[in-house]
Amino acid sequence: MTTGTDTRLRRDTHLTRERLVAAVVDAVQGPAGRVPLVTREHAFTLARAGGESTVPSDPLLLGAARALVEAVADRAHDVPAEMVKRALAAGRSEHEVFDLIVVAAVGGGLTRRELGLAAIDSHLTQATAEDEV
Repeated sequence: MTTGTDTRLRRDTHLTRERLVAAVVDAVQGPAGRVPLVTREHAFTLARAGGESTVPSDPLLLGAARALVEAVADRAHDVPAEMVKRALAAGRSEHEVFDLIVVAAVGGGLTRRELGLAAIDSHLTQATAEDEV
């Protein structure tokens, strides 16, 4: 059984967590960065969508780096060095590639976080309903 204190603590923890997430998103989409903001926003949207082909690709924004953004968003731990080399060979600087990797990793990570939290919430809701029966 959940007490009022438990519920308050859970709510406060959730709000703190959400403020931290917002701060991270603001940092990667803020004015600092070697890649223009519109390009970082596009990469972030693509990463949040899980690389879905429904996100229109503007060759002027990402170009050869789109595959890198998709790969990092999907599996940041397993991106082939060749993808980084292709982005560099297409004219991106190391700083720009780094910016795109960070934006893609944050976007993909937030998507996985939301899926995980939804699964936990679903389980908790189901467990609470079963406890009340």
